[in-house]
Amino acid sequence: MNIVDNFLPNRYKKELVEIIASHNFPWFYHDSMSYRGNDEVKKPSIVDKNIKETSQFVHFFMIDTGEFYCSDYWERLKPMFWLFADKTNIDYKKIVRCKANLILKDKDFKMGQYNFPHTDINEDNGKEYITALYYLIDSDGPTYVFDENLRNNSEPKSVHIKDKSEVTENRLIYFDAYQYHASSNPINHSRRIVINLLMEL
Repeated sequence: MNIVDNFLPNRYKKELVEIIASHNFPWFYHDSMSYRGNDEVKKPSIVDKNIKETSQFVHFFMIDTGEFYCSDYWERLKPMFWLFADKTNIDYKKIVRCKANLILKDKDFKMGQYNFPHTDINEDNGKEYITALYYLIDSDGPTYVFDENLRNNSEPKSVHIKDKSEVTENRLIYFDAYQYHASSNPINHSRRIVINLLMEL
């Protein structure tokens, strides 16, 4: 996992906070954080006493996985990808997805617990991808990145923590999109807002 603090210029960061953290920004309810923790068709293979799957609210700015979709806010978010390329010297081929996740405080969530570990690419298709997570506001509920990787389509039975990042305003982290990772709910803050960038390399 790589970390870039003070990722966005202050003026751009402030603009995104004013838009996304406002009272009139459109969020859409999802009953699962990873789409695997509540999967009734294919039961997840990972068994871990620290997993606690919760719900979240999502806003898709853009998704391009066969059919293209973008929201009214996509043009405001697009410069994040250009800044990512400049600051990391990673030249992506294609933007696959950009979305924001809002997780609320959960009184039953305990320190050290995390949502269901998942990857941002569902199967190894031979291409390279990178995931970047941008923390819009200060919160708690760290992101966990695990040793396990989905390459060769092997689903692990358990996971082992490799890295952990605290939710610090204007911080961006990035890692291999085949890497298992998990969010966690805030305990001391009312909400946690993360912008997820997925790119093909």
